[in-house]
Amino acid sequence: MEWLFVLGVLVCAILFPKFRAVLIAVALLFAGLIAYFVISQHFEESASKHRIVPGEVELLDLRLVRSGSNYDLQGRVRNRSSKYTLSDFTLKVTLEDCVDANTCDVVYQQDKSPLVLVPPGQARDFEVYGIGDYDMRLKGSLKWHYGVTEVRGRE
Repeated sequence: MEWLFVLGVLVCAILFPKFRAVLIAVALLFAGLIAYFVISQHFEESASKHRIVPGEVELLDLRLVRSGSNYDLQGRVRNRSSKYTLSDFTLKVTLEDCVDANTCDVVYQQDKSPLVLVPPGQARDFEVYGIGDYDMRLKGSLKWHYGVTEVRGRE
């Protein structure tokens, strides 16, 4: 059914020069709108990375919980920004297999982004599922650490 519409537009563009001019104008307008939205999205994404500094994000009570053959990371995030909503943050989670105090092997390292929105001055609980690999066989004790690598905010 849509192909009939397209065929009709092409026939009109070939037979009627005024229709062709209108069609070109509409196509240019449409292309301009798409360019505007793509550029504004790019600027918004860039600005979102600078609204909240990592020091305004506080992680509380983080714990690694065994869940089947891997782990889940649970905790609370507090947004200390007075103006912006925390819309996204990225944690680099590292698991190490330590056979003694001086010998540790990194057995898992990945960036994880919990899905959570935290208004200014508030806190929310979060959980990240699927930390670790299914075939991770520890020879010693498990040590883990994390760090905030990226923060995004919105108005």
